[in-house]
Amino acid sequence: MTYKILAPLALIALWGSTLFIWNISNSAAPEGLYYLTHQPLKRGSLVLLRNPLKEAVGLPGDTVTFAPAGVSVNGMLLPNSQVPLRSPYKPFPYGTQKLAPGQYLLMGNNALSWDGRYEGPTPGPLLMAVVTPVITK
Repeated sequence: MTYKILAPLALIALWGSTLFIWNISNSAAPEGLYYLTHQPLKRGSLVLLRNPLKEAVGLPGDTVTFAPAGVSVNGMLLPNSQVPLRSPYKPFPYGTQKLAPGQYLLMGNNALSWDGRYEGPTPGPLLMAVVTPVITK
C-alpha cells in the first residue's frame, strides 16, 4: 500500500527536479526558482549554463565591442558593463568582433560577475536551457 503512494510521489519529485532550477547566485537574475523551458533563445533570455545563470545580451551575427567604457552590442553600450577598477579579473581583450554562428555574449548584473566582459563569447553547447522565473527575491 505504501509503495502505491510513494512511487507516484517519487516520480513527481523526479519530474519536478528536471524542470526547475533554484538560482542561488544574484549575478544575472534574482535568487529564486526558475522553470527550464524549450523556448528559443533570444536577446534578454536568461540561460542556464551548467551553472551559473546569465542573460543572453549578444546573439550570433551581432557586432560586439569590448572597450574600457564597457561592452557594446550593435553600437549600444550595455548599462553597467564596464570592468571595475577593483576587478581581480582581466577584461576580455579590447576590440570589435562579429559573433559567429553558435556564439553568444552572456552577462550578469554584477560588475564582478564572471561573464562576457571577462571571458568573451560563449559557445552554444555550454548553454543548457532557457529559463523562466517562477519565484524570485
